Amino acid sequence: MIQEASLYHANGEPIETINKLFAMLKENNTLNKYKDIWYVYRRCIRIILDDHLPKNQFEFRPTCEFSSIEGGVSSNASFDQVTAEFALDKIMRILYISIKNMRKPPPQIDVTNKRDNMVMQQMRRTSYLSEIEFLYVFALRCKGLQCGIGSNFFTLLMEYIDHFFDKADVLDDLKSYLKLLNN
Repeated sequence: MIQEASLYHANGEPIETINKLFAMLKENNTLNKYKDIWYVYRRCIRIILDDHLPKNQFEFRPTCEFSSIEGGVSSNASFDQVTAEFALDKIMRILYISIKNMRKPPPQIDVTNKRDNMVMQQMRRTSYLSEIEFLYVFALRCKGLQCGIGSNFFTLLMEYIDHFFDKADVLDDLKSYLKLLNN
């Protein structure tokens, strides 16, 4: 599916590209099918925030509310399909809310099952890394967005460190994002 999405992207078909990536990520967003495909999440974020929105003159504002459910975005969004009629900020909010929702334990999780707990931890880690990537790319496009101490970006980095300092190479995961803290 990633090659199909790449072909759509190369042909300048952003909605088809986004929908292919969303379909892949939605399928991956279950305990039984989850794979560590961080690179697909990252590519999807970059295609939407770094390519599709700027090409359509989206105004990156420091006051943007990513988790707003206005405009028909469900608070339970999970990489829902989009259409060309969708407002640009709606596509962005579907992506953001879907990324955050990966942290919610699915109803089918068996908390006594070691494998389920391990997969859920991997999904949470991917969710945090994806949200960090989202805020990073947004901040690079949005002049005036605060990224220092006390900002949402800084708070998210600290949460990630708190949750995963003993489970992952946190320094390697975050080093490319730390340059925003100098702004």
